Amino acid sequence: MLKASQSGLSWNASGRLSSKTVVPTNGVLIALGGLSLWLSFLMSNAYFGIALFFVFVISVVLINSKSGLADPRVFFLPFFFIYSIWFPLQILILDADYRQLYIDDALMVEVVNYSFLGAILFVIGATLFIKRKACAPAPSFFFNAIRPERFSERALGIVVLFLTILGMIYIVVSGASSKRELVDDGGPLISAAIFCFILLTAMASFVLLRELGRWKTSVRITCFIALSIVFMLTAGERDAVFRMMMIMAIIYFDQKRKGSFSFAMLMAAAAIVIVPFSQAFKSIIISGGLKASASEVDLDMILSNEFVSAGRNFYSLLAYGVDHSLSYIYSDILRGLLPSFFSSLFLDLGSTASWFNRVYRVDNGFSGESGWGFGLVAQGYLVAGGAGISGVMFIVGAGLGKLFSLRFKSEYWYVFFVMSAAASVYCIRADIGNFISQSLKVSGSAVLLIFICHRFLTKNNNIKQGSI
Repeated sequence: MLKASQSGLSWNASGRLSSKTVVPTNGVLIALGGLSLWLSFLMSNAYFGIALFFVFVISVVLINSKSGLADPRVFFLPFFFIYSIWFPLQILILDADYRQLYIDDALMVEVVNYSFLGAILFVIGATLFIKRKACAPAPSFFFNAIRPERFSERALGIVVLFLTILGMIYIVVSGASSKRELVDDGGPLISAAIFCFILLTAMASFVLLRELGRWKTSVRITCFIALSIVFMLTAGERDAVFRMMMIMAIIYFDQKRKGSFSFAMLMAAAAIVIVPFSQAFKSIIISGGLKASASEVDLDMILSNEFVSAGRNFYSLLAYGVDHSLSYIYSDILRGLLPSFFSSLFLDLGSTASWFNRVYRVDNGFSGESGWGFGLVAQGYLVAGGAGISGVMFIVGAGLGKLFSLRFKSEYWYVFFVMSAAASVYCIRADIGNFISQSLKVSGSAVLLIFICHRFLTKNNNIKQGSI
């Protein structure tokens, strides 16, 4: 019997969890988190709140790390914490005004505390929907459950690779000099190129599963990583590289188990350093040069990157005020579930993030040339204040927890989960519609297309058909 005392988990020889479970331990942490949040509101000090928030996140990640990096409470929470506190830290440490936004210390405390509330509800949602037996795989999954590559999959890969390269060529010759120009001028063509790359990422995830333990010598994996870097430099999609790195990490530590806590902390720390540098390199092929030099790397650059977006956007709602409405979540859920052409042409459903950047920022006098994204916590507050934050973060936690529990049903479910998990980190600075769309429509469509190729376009009919 292998025991994991710090997480309250124990595995028997068959790889299944015994009757001892993580729920009571997480329940205690949730209760302590609630008490810490009450103290943070009582003390009304940003540094104090950040410290309590940090202790809660570290405790939850440590307690659940034996479940592997794939556990949403392990991979999601560190990034959510960084996105939540980076803007308050920027203001507190640099002690400077931020563009057109006026700074109110009391509101900065609220940014920290409401984000802390969101983290607690995320853990509650994930814990309620994670089944005990989902924490450990069946012993045979990583070795016997993955079917060999088929001719139809290889043919699909060649076609999609050709379309992706064609899309990158179009981007280079389009004359656009930034990612925003690409989105505004390229329209459906750019969206198609991005989807083709995501489909390639899904196919690469199947390869990662098949060649687990042989990644260093895999030519295909090496080539795809190189393609990811070129795609980022061309299209400005940093997510192309980060998504792949995240998927590789989740698969590796889901199988290995050991070191998940240390790697989760290392991954979050590395992101703090790497993200500011990556900002300088995205779209370098079409922009014609770096957006920053090595001499410009300082504390201001580290604290002034996309990690400030979620906290900054939430702060602006607190500072300038909003009219709370449930319509902000209804429309996003519909947009996330319905096909894009249908929701845009027939229902005229725009995203909450788009409303924030094109309407709210303009109306309140802090618009700019680039988009700021939005944020899950910001959207929750827009919907119904603290209750809205609780609801949105519970939904995200429950959704990831459910996918985590389903991942060992088949290789298709597994790839669907890792694709959705990687996308969820980006969605922290977006909205619930983006989270649903990236999970169900984008990742789900990519995996479903591969399944259809496996099921109906097999070269050898004697090969056992896959099933979802």
